[in-house]
Amino acid sequence: MQVQKAERRLLGLNKRESELLSALERLKTASMQELADELKLPRTSLYWPLDQLYKRNLVVYEKVGKRKRWYSRMGELPLRKKLGSLETVAGDVRVVEGVEQIKELYRLSLDLHPTERVLILEGTVAATSIARKGGIDFLTEYHERAYKNKIIVESIFGEKLYENVLRMIVDPKIVRSLSRLNTWIAHIVPEEWMNVDAAVVLFRETAIIADWTKTHAVLVNNPEIVRLLRNFCEVFQLTGRKVDIVSEIRSAVAKSSSNAPAGEDAQPRE
Repeated sequence: MQVQKAERRLLGLNKRESELLSALERLKTASMQELADELKLPRTSLYWPLDQLYKRNLVVYEKVGKRKRWYSRMGELPLRKKLGSLETVAGDVRVVEGVEQIKELYRLSLDLHPTERVLILEGTVAATSIARKGGIDFLTEYHERAYKNKIIVESIFGEKLYENVLRMIVDPKIVRSLSRLNTWIAHIVPEEWMNVDAAVVLFRETAIIADWTKTHAVLVNNPEIVRLLRNFCEVFQLTGRKVDIVSEIRSAVAKSSSNAPAGEDAQPRE
C-alpha cells in the first residue's frame, strides 16, 4: 500500500522517506539491498532517511545473522482510521482534520483528564474562525461543560478579542453560559502580540494546538513539549492585564438592568 499524500503531509515525511515506507509496505520486510533494488537507488542514499524513520519509530528492524531486515510500523499505528476525517497518531502526537474533530479535542480538555483548570491562548484570527466555524452553540456548550465539571477556564488574548467578549452580552445564550461559570480568568495582552491564527489549549500534561482557519489540530501528550508551551504562556500571564470575565459579564448585565426604563425587563430573552 502506498503512503497517502495526506499521511505524508501530516507525518512531515519528505519524498525519499515516503518512498521507503511505501516500498516496505509492498515488500512487508526487506534488507537494505532489497530496498535499493526495489527503489532502483544506491544503498548509500537510503541510510540517512531510513535512520530518520527509525528514530521516529515508523520502521523497525530485526537482525538475521549479521544483516538487518526492515519492517514498516505504519500498520501498527492507527494512521488510516477514519473518524469523519483523517486522524493520525504518531508517538505522542495525534493530528486531526475537520471542524468536528477539533471540537472533540476541545471537549477532551474538559472530559478526558481530571483537572481543575484549562488554559487557552487564543489568537485573534483563531477566535474569529472559532466563532464562525465552531458556532455560538459550541462555545456555550464548552462553557456549560466547564461549569458542570467545576473547571476554571483561564485565557490569554488580545484587547480586541476582550472587547468582543464584552459585546457578547447581547446574546442570551452567551450570557447564561458565562454567568454560570465559577471563574473565567483572562490575561489581556497587546493586540499585536495575538494577531495569529493559532489557539493553544493546555490541561494537565496535555496540549491542543489548533488552526481553526485551516481546520486541523494537534493533540500533544509529550511532557517536555507541553512544559515548553506552558513556559511560553507564562510570559503572557505575567505581562498581561488580569481580569475576571465572569465578573465583567455580571457587572455589565447588572448595569444594563439598572439603566433600563421603569417597567421594562432588561434581562435578555430568548
